[in-house]
Amino acid sequence: MADAIRDLLFGGAAPARELVEAVEPRRSFDDVVLPATTMRALNHALALVRKHDLIFHQWGLSERHSTGVGLAFHFAGPPGTGKTVCAEALAYALGKKLLVVRYAELESRWVGQTSKHVSAVFRSAARQDAVLFFDEADAIAGRRFTSVTAAYEREANAIVNVLLHELESFPGVVIFATNLAANIDPAFERRIRTHILFDMPNVEERERIWRVQLHARKTPLADDVDFAALAEAYPRSGGDIKNAVLKAAQIATVEPGPDADKRIHQRHFVQGIEEVIAGEAVMAQSLFDAPSAVAERVGEAQEELRGEIALLAERFDGLEKTVRRVASEQSSGRSEIERQQSQLLEALSTERRRSQRLLLIGIGVALILAIAALVVPLLHAQSAPDSSLAPAMVQGVLATPDDELNSAFSPDGKTVYFSKNLGDRTGVILVSRWTGGKWGTPEVASFSGRFSDYDPFMSPDGSRLYWISNRPVGGTAKDDYDIWVVEKQGKSWGEPMHLPDPINTDAQEFYPTVATDGTLYFSSTRPGGKGRGDIYRARRDSIGFSAPESLGDSVNSALHDADPYIAPDQSFIIFTSYNRPDGAGDGDLYVSYNHGGQWSSARHLENGINSAAREYCPIVSPDGRWLYFTSFRGLLDTPPATPLTYDELSRRLRTPLNGSGNVYRIAAAAFAEPATP
Repeated sequence: MADAIRDLLFGGAAPARELVEAVEPRRSFDDVVLPATTMRALNHALALVRKHDLIFHQWGLSERHSTGVGLAFHFAGPPGTGKTVCAEALAYALGKKLLVVRYAELESRWVGQTSKHVSAVFRSAARQDAVLFFDEADAIAGRRFTSVTAAYEREANAIVNVLLHELESFPGVVIFATNLAANIDPAFERRIRTHILFDMPNVEERERIWRVQLHARKTPLADDVDFAALAEAYPRSGGDIKNAVLKAAQIATVEPGPDADKRIHQRHFVQGIEEVIAGEAVMAQSLFDAPSAVAERVGEAQEELRGEIALLAERFDGLEKTVRRVASEQSSGRSEIERQQSQLLEALSTERRRSQRLLLIGIGVALILAIAALVVPLLHAQSAPDSSLAPAMVQGVLATPDDELNSAFSPDGKTVYFSKNLGDRTGVILVSRWTGGKWGTPEVASFSGRFSDYDPFMSPDGSRLYWISNRPVGGTAKDDYDIWVVEKQGKSWGEPMHLPDPINTDAQEFYPTVATDGTLYFSSTRPGGKGRGDIYRARRDSIGFSAPESLGDSVNSALHDADPYIAPDQSFIIFTSYNRPDGAGDGDLYVSYNHGGQWSSARHLENGINSAAREYCPIVSPDGRWLYFTSFRGLLDTPPATPLTYDELSRRLRTPLNGSGNVYRIAAAAFAEPATP
């Protein structure tokens, strides 16, 4: 309070030491890893500073140019690319202190005081012959207002004008750093001698950044650390890598065992960088990160609208009855009729205005519903299950005009493997990773792309990935699909391995899924089954798998049963069955529950899951909240009212709902076992 009164009465600036933080530079350019172009620009800037005396004093240019004799540099680039470190390194190379401007002290509540503080920091830097550093410079050097209508706009413009004036007359070195160069006032472009762009590091530079964060002799590293793999897998900034290294060290220190035996392993670095990425996702949250709340508010608005409309209908009905009654009582006198008619007209006018308001409310609710319908499917694994129990298409890479099927998730839900059908039953398995709030651009999985591959499934612990393929076995070509597996080796998958007999046969084997204890469930057209295709399981034993056994009549039918998803604890199974009497279309999804080792009779899934088209490839998300499945439903499942034109047909063929496969999801409550009465 005393400071505020002093400033108000005397207009005095706070001491310069409070406006800036004096830093004794300790880091040099040897401590930073930068792209070659950035390093060349910094060396050029350093040469300008060192030859400043030659240019302006020995060559006499200061006698011709009374202003602009100082050196101002602009460091621009994304966060974490080394701008602040390089400011310190530049001061270190010049043997000068670094004065970092403290915006919290620089800005004042009193009109005109901030401008005085700006002048004070330049005087302090000149007096100490120090390098002056404005980090996040767009906070003070932002674009000036072209149309001033408020006092704060006039004050902001005055601050920028003073800053430009001080920059012109300052004889020393000033560095401006910003992540938002476009926000800086254009007048600074002429006054800043050199602009240096700090790009994101490439793979080789990232590997060097990982290494330079650690002490060459003191930091205990395990033998499995692979900085090249980290650099390849995570295209992050130097700042992110620094934070990941610190997190990795913290994680390693809390593991059990004596401190002398502790080492930082590859898994610690991976966990560290994943936590950094997860932190960005938290910071990127918005009001749409809680679509269930949006849906709840929309539901409340709908109920309110229905009540208002019902009340309006009752009032109109009452008015209509009153009009008829008045018309039948004309004998009571013309004046009375006119009075009541006037009242009726006024009431009708009031209700008309009310109906218009309700119409606007209805339009608003419709807009909210439309926005929610677009936003909610995009928030893939980030939202709570929708209590409406209606399937929604998973927007993005899992639902395009191509033919997508399958959706196998890693245990953390951040990686998905799926298939694209290329026609004529030729498939390729793709992988996509959840980054920046959406599924990233897919890549062909390391084990796919040469032969026809489908039905990926990752074991609950993420150590194995199963799928089916028609690739040769032992050099012999295959006409049927067999089950294959790859095992996790670090961050990559190992070589494909063909599951031995009796799992694979000369018949077709499809859709492998695995329980937590390793029991394998799959479908097969092998001889001896009940129908065209049956569902089997094979228990894990010491040498591999036991002989497959049929799941019995509760699950298998005389028709075609396939695509089994088994719960990790084997408490239920969801599968596809074709053309059952209670089915809705070609292939439908059914569920059976495990009661003490006995499977319940298969129940046809409702809640809009099954349609007249085919539904298959079921899988439940690792957190147990969502059922994902593939469906062929499309725009023409119901015949249009009028024949399509060629333009309409072409447009519809370019949308996901063109009759090819897309991935949908619905809340897990849709397949929950009904309570026993």
